[in-house]
Amino acid sequence: MERAALSRDKLIACLWPACDAPKARHRLSVAMHMIRHSLGDDVLVAAADGLCLTHHRWQVDVWQFDDAIAAGDLDGALHCYRGPLLDGHFLSDSLQFERWLDTRRDRLARRHAVVLQSLAVEAEARDEWTTAASYREALVATDPCSAAYTIALMRTLHACGQAVGAIRCSRAYAVQVRADYGVEPDSSVMAFAESLAREPALCRE
Repeated sequence: MERAALSRDKLIACLWPACDAPKARHRLSVAMHMIRHSLGDDVLVAAADGLCLTHHRWQVDVWQFDDAIAAGDLDGALHCYRGPLLDGHFLSDSLQFERWLDTRRDRLARRHAVVLQSLAVEAEARDEWTTAASYREALVATDPCSAAYTIALMRTLHACGQAVGAIRCSRAYAVQVRADYGVEPDSSVMAFAESLAREPALCRE
């Protein structure tokens, strides 16, 4: 089984943007030869519209992540996601590659957030509030300045009997927003924190 092919022109534009077409195509041919010589003739498939990797010959976490989501295995998908795609890798002289990487990285990050959100909702439906809180904490970690993520975590912590922890979340959110954007935190987050602080059990502390 193979994944969708990537056109040779797109590969060349990403990897050798400064080369003229004949030289870039030669470099691509050399690279393909070296890969096949090192890993086997069947690791790459040359299609009419481009090149692709042979699925069964590679273990690619991005493929596994997408496949797990398609199969409805959200726990499996979460296990496959290990952070931003190619984190720390860049080609300084290829704007095309950087744009491609940013697009793919953002797409995967959004899908990861959806997985965390879905798992949290499912755990809450089972009244597994501590488990749900762990998913929501991971979700907040992906975007500490998200008021929506923060409030959702605060509500889940409150349901766990951790109102103090919920208030701490609001304070961490406020610090992050001021540090990153130089603006005041969302009023809904702070209002919710204030309402929790007025609860009788906390007022007695």
